[in-house]
Amino acid sequence: MAGDRWEEAGSGAVAILPVPLKATNITGGSFSCAEQRWSFRLRVEATSATLLHETDVVVTVDGVDLPAKASLSPGVVTIAIPFQMLEPLKAGNRLSFAFGGEPAAVFSLRGSRAVLDAIAPRCSAVDMSAYQSVALSETDQSIGTATKLMADEAALFSEATGKQPLLSAASVKVAQDAEMVFASLCGSSRYYGESGCTLSGFARQGASEDWREVYNSEGMALYLDPKTSADGWPDLVTLVQGGGAEPSHWMWNGLAYEIREPAIAKDAELRGAVQ
Repeated sequence: MAGDRWEEAGSGAVAILPVPLKATNITGGSFSCAEQRWSFRLRVEATSATLLHETDVVVTVDGVDLPAKASLSPGVVTIAIPFQMLEPLKAGNRLSFAFGGEPAAVFSLRGSRAVLDAIAPRCSAVDMSAYQSVALSETDQSIGTATKLMADEAALFSEATGKQPLLSAASVKVAQDAEMVFASLCGSSRYYGESGCTLSGFARQGASEDWREVYNSEGMALYLDPKTSADGWPDLVTLVQGGGAEPSHWMWNGLAYEIREPAIAKDAELRGAVQ
């Protein structure tokens, strides 16, 4: 039974919400994560006539509103929220929900930080089994090429931080003469952002041609999409390390990789699933 503070469930990445401070038709709930996607599940009184279909909901933490969508299954309202909302939930004092502009429930956030810090590592990873992982390493056969290609970037990092970055690389054969090298420098979250790394991709059409940079981002988990390509160059799929829930899809535009619009990426996934 929930008390006056957040509690861990018996297993998994699940938190039990405390008894509502105020509520209309909401009797309690939980907050859980699966495949790095977080959602509230609020219990609704069986006799409730307030929530009968999918509707708009406003999730509020200490006066800051987040518009979202709520879906209703028998006795339960499910509300998905972005990963970025975890920190406000940890630091806040009050959490409230309003459906269709009508207040529905208010919960205390007492104890939320300790509970969320405890359950977050248990959340399952995003299922990326449909893609081919590109594993960068410090001993890959392309490390010599990567050292030359990343020399200027490494020098800038050393000048700014006084440290030497850690270099890792991976090579990908695209066709008989075409190939790619991916290289990552890691060393400082202040310099490279939250991941502490930068990730670059280089391509050439033949052994006699020069390498060109065709991809660059902050450090990401990197995959190839074997189902989708352009002119023989496979689509890239990236996932933010340590909390990414929605993969980003990159397509070859003839010169370099550019990110695809989410709707286009989703459509390509669905086409691949039915082929």
